[in-house]
Amino acid sequence: MKSNVLSALVALGLVLVACGDDTTGVGGSGAGSTDGGGAVGGDPGVGGLPNIGGSNEGGGGGTAGDGNDTIATADPLEDLGDGVFGIQGELDPPDTDADFFSFTGTAGPVLILSDAKPNDDPFAEGFMDVVVTLFDSNGNQIAQNDDPFPRTTQDAQIYTVLPADGQYFLKVEEFCVFAPVGTCAEDYFANLRSLQFAINVIPVDPAENSTVDEAAEPNDTLVTASVMEYEPNPNAQNAVGYFLSVAYGAWADTADVDGISLTVPADTFVDPASRLNVSFTLPPPGTDGNGSGFNPGIVEVMNGAVVVSRFDMSAEGSDTDRAELSFPGTLGATYLLRLGRGGPSNATAPFYFAIHSVGSGNPLEGELPLANTNDTVATSEALTQATGVTSYFIEGDLGVTDVADNFLLTVLDATLSVTCSSLRSGSGLQGFKATVLDDNGVAIPGGSQTESATADILIENLAVTSANVVVKLEKTGQDLTNTGNYYRCGLHFNPAP
Repeated sequence: MKSNVLSALVALGLVLVACGDDTTGVGGSGAGSTDGGGAVGGDPGVGGLPNIGGSNEGGGGGTAGDGNDTIATADPLEDLGDGVFGIQGELDPPDTDADFFSFTGTAGPVLILSDAKPNDDPFAEGFMDVVVTLFDSNGNQIAQNDDPFPRTTQDAQIYTVLPADGQYFLKVEEFCVFAPVGTCAEDYFANLRSLQFAINVIPVDPAENSTVDEAAEPNDTLVTASVMEYEPNPNAQNAVGYFLSVAYGAWADTADVDGISLTVPADTFVDPASRLNVSFTLPPPGTDGNGSGFNPGIVEVMNGAVVVSRFDMSAEGSDTDRAELSFPGTLGATYLLRLGRGGPSNATAPFYFAIHSVGSGNPLEGELPLANTNDTVATSEALTQATGVTSYFIEGDLGVTDVADNFLLTVLDATLSVTCSSLRSGSGLQGFKATVLDDNGVAIPGGSQTESATADILIENLAVTSANVVVKLEKTGQDLTNTGNYYRCGLHFNPAP
């Protein structure tokens, strides 16, 4: 059921907010940052878009069958000028209602934004978790999103390209209706205290700060590449932070490689306990993704002639466990992101979006370079619990002479979940493995896993009975053409299921 149109829109600068991982799940390998900085691996811990007006507290009334439950009965979005459309709505009852809206779009890139979570808590319980689906004028599905990439909120966001001028439709529904039966708790709908949402369609304009389109072909060298832009975020909580940056383009053919150059702002704030993290997230293709017909292929970042981060995204799907390039960088350094085209999805449009952030990574391991002081269980490095959560976060490197990194954790609850990413964040580490050991240095059954090209490390709800545990991180080798040797982990304690 629709209500009043938003009275005002936040400017299209892409705003960073401090947040953690999904409060209903295990959590990712990224730590929340307060500097208005960049994503930090796995499920990114920071970075996002502005909530777009009004409070979502309260709301009420409405019934199923509110007049816009099908494409044929879709309500028009309000035309707010300059190609922007928007409306506020309500799903009531949320376990059966789905709302459809229409708008007249212009061919080209757009951002579709939803807003149902509070501005200061993008994963808040008690507020709807909406899924948004885009259809063409014939009712064919073009794109869909539950949570954005990077995953900075549960408010759906779709970066896509409208293929032609004409009429389009949006469907808004609750995730716990969209998801398979049994995904959500039985009392989920009863515990919702807000049924309201907002939806907006906004053209992606390269004239805006921090948004760039593809440079003329050929553009795969540092000299010819598109140049990434940065816009300071005046709301950054520490010193200097920057809005997310967005680049987009299209592959001309299977051999086309596109380039994006960037120079990290030298004044970017980095937490003293951490190091600079440079991140690129590429939303997934397909009609259940951003609508592109192709995955990226080989995606790599170069510092001069040296590859510092690389991953083959050809086989990546459109699930939430999507790989990204997220690597330790240097303030003021210049890098070149190169994007090749991968395999086809289920559409024809060969476009891509690259969402970029810079800022603090996870707390950095304390061993001195080349000293390898935490190589053994006996010399494990004690980690500090993250503020406000029963979790620890860490990142580090496994260099040529580094046998293993060992970290000591005080047990905070009945089970431990370990999430780590290395290869799937673009690192050149091979055979990256995590093992959980008890007080006696003995591996806990079920507590060991090796990262693969298709899945991060996820050791979930491992029962722990000792007062302390050690998490051992090791590798089998190093890619000879990729110098990245970094990893990033989140270590999360929870009650027994």
